Amino acid sequence: MVFTRSEREEYLELINTAIKSELQSDKIIEKLSSLESLVVKFEVSLKSVAEKYESQISLLEEENKKLNMKLNKLEQHSRRNSIRIFGLKEENNEDIHKKVKDFFSNKLNVTIEEEHIELSSKKI
Repeated sequence: MVFTRSEREEYLELINTAIKSELQSDKIIEKLSSLESLVVKFEVSLKSVAEKYESQISLLEEENKKLNMKLNKLEQHSRRNSIRIFGLKEENNEDIHKKVKDFFSNKLNVTIEEEHIELSSKKI
């Protein structure tokens, strides 16, 4: 169906009048008022939830900080009887336990057992 220009303008005017009439009716005002009330309740609820989660996050961050401090103390405690040796070169297919034992024996005049040697693969 094709409308003439005047028919289109007439229909648009009817639609505009209907919209204006509906916007001025009490029902639409009640609905908008009700919607505004719902939006306000939602905002209050959302703020409450946000505050709750912010509080929980803050508590978790503090707990995480304390646990990291405890972990650091435990790691320090576990290393209290450790000796770290730097500069002892490891050759291919070499018995590093024997090399460490020889180092302690020849350089430090200390006898150690192989089970006292724990090797770290970490390169520093």
